[in-house]
Amino acid sequence: MKRFAWILGALVACGGANQTTTTTSSAPKPPNPQDLLVETAACWLGGMWGDVQGEVPKERTLSTLGRCESVVVTVFGGNGRDQIVRLRAHEAETVAAVRAVVSRSNDESLVRLFDAIDRAEYETMLARRAAHRIGRDAARDADMLNATEVASLKELESSGAFDALARVSEGGDHQKEARVFMLLVALDRMRVAEELPVHLKPYVIAEPLRVIFDAPAPELSHDATKPLPRGGYLAYLENAAIAAHHPVVDPNKPPLARHEEAIAGILQGIAGELAKSADGLDERTELPRVTRLFIRGLEQSRDRAL
Repeated sequence: MKRFAWILGALVACGGANQTTTTTSSAPKPPNPQDLLVETAACWLGGMWGDVQGEVPKERTLSTLGRCESVVVTVFGGNGRDQIVRLRAHEAETVAAVRAVVSRSNDESLVRLFDAIDRAEYETMLARRAAHRIGRDAARDADMLNATEVASLKELESSGAFDALARVSEGGDHQKEARVFMLLVALDRMRVAEELPVHLKPYVIAEPLRVIFDAPAPELSHDATKPLPRGGYLAYLENAAIAAHHPVVDPNKPPLARHEEAIAGILQGIAGELAKSADGLDERTELPRVTRLFIRGLEQSRDRAL
């Protein structure tokens, strides 16, 4: 079941439907390297950046293309569709060209942050592609991992780049920006989990929740010959919500209601972490405004679950 969807969908309701949608014909050029970094990250984060601003699916598609085109226009002087596709796919030569413009700031901390976001979102992209492969595989056993799932586990649970982004958030001149982007990447990985069957969701989110909240790791199988543990996912979510300091209030609720409330508690915990870094972000970029929208939407998700 897709149990993240309704809560992350709350971001649409809370985000601000009156935001102007960027289109691919009028995307402005980012005026400075830090703004270029934010615009590039927004391109990679895709629909999530639009969700929080109240965009419907068609608007999200256009605004995502607009943000990506803004980067391409700034870096390459044109809005070629091929360059947009390469940027969204983290193609090395295209990303290197964007990085070269960011590096004109002579700010090593900013370049390091750019590299970390690139790698973390590339890692998330691979997990999303793995989720799509799994979704196309009709051969599924509720009690055992199938061959496609086993072959995809590496991409689903790979988190080295996420961990590297978290380390960037621990120091440097752009510590707060790094922390915000680390949390947004964690939310993006939760969106990947939406697309997976229940028994695979923890592979994508376990490491981010450990890093953010020190949530205890779940028991995860890597052996297609052994049965999967039953009932462990709900217990894991409830423990993660406790670690996020927003536990399920009534343990006697039906499992589905506890499931939703636990996820809402995790998201509210992420909102609290975002709030710690919201003050002091460079107001010349779009990041502070969007961060405040995320905080607002995630906090309200808890009220919807109770």
